[in-house]
Amino acid sequence: MKFYDACAGYYDVLHGSRDEEFQFYRSFLPPALNVLEIACGSGTLSRVLAESAASVTGIDASEPMLDLARKRLPEGCFVQADMRAFDLGKCFDVVVCPFNSLMHLTPSDVISALSAFAAHCADDGRVVIDVANVDDSFLAPSSPETVIRTFLDEMSGRSMRAWERSEYEQESRTLSVRWRIEDIQSGETTAASSYTQQIFTAGELDGLIAEAGLHVLQRFGTYDLKPFAAGWPRHLIAAAPCS
Repeated sequence: MKFYDACAGYYDVLHGSRDEEFQFYRSFLPPALNVLEIACGSGTLSRVLAESAASVTGIDASEPMLDLARKRLPEGCFVQADMRAFDLGKCFDVVVCPFNSLMHLTPSDVISALSAFAAHCADDGRVVIDVANVDDSFLAPSSPETVIRTFLDEMSGRSMRAWERSEYEQESRTLSVRWRIEDIQSGETTAASSYTQQIFTAGELDGLIAEAGLHVLQRFGTYDLKPFAAGWPRHLIAAAPCS
């Protein structure tokens, strides 16, 4: 995706700490498995998965992000691929699609992606999906550009400021987000890009999962494994291929 190509160098610092998410995978996944990570990005989660996995393979559409992943986890296997249509020629014990990645897709594309996940999952394996649980009635039609983070760019030594602006289209249930990175001293914008996310209800997601040939085994509403319910921030699903 163009967004991740443009912001690859800033991705990790913009998202801040993901310790709760990482601890979920440490506690939920059994050790010594062959794991496929969808939309692996810069490899931060890949490195966590590699702590106990027999092997970690990651796919991502962005080559600049994959370059970061390969540096972070040299023993991993990282492949440029579209999550909606890929064929790695093997199956995995666990297929992980983390951190809202599925929300970048339209409903029809979600079915294609989930079908590809199912095709790469062993018969007794698991597909783990993590998306935000959003009540769209609380989303404003638009928000002004706001500073979300200031940080030091380690490569240049410059102090930077990250801005974000969002717009929500309730009819299509799509959230459009624009980021830009600004040099605080000069005011120069050094990177800018945008992305969209689809807001899914729990019922909609269940229907898409079933249509892709998967069935839900477990679901949680938080990274510390609280049972899923309305109002919890996450929708974490463990599913398996239908027999």
